[in-house]
Amino acid sequence: MIRALLDLGRSPLVRRLIAGVILVFGALIAAFARHDGKPDGFTLASHLVMAMMALVILHIRWKRRERVAITPAKARDIFS
Repeated sequence: MIRALLDLGRSPLVRRLIAGVILVFGALIAAFARHDGKPDGFTLASHLVMAMMALVILHIRWKRRERVAITPAKARDIFS
């Protein structure tokens, strides 16, 4: 069980899905908690927009880090 939890964030797709779920649920919980369980549409929409903006920022940040430089030696090894 512990090994499965530690392996969750290794795949880029799984990492983004987990982050998205956490951000969306956090936005929903914050909207409902701030207005005693009855948030208006604007508050709910603004929280969800902020969560999506945070996910986009995280995606850009992670994408930069995941780039792999292909050197000529690696290219010859891969395509030979």
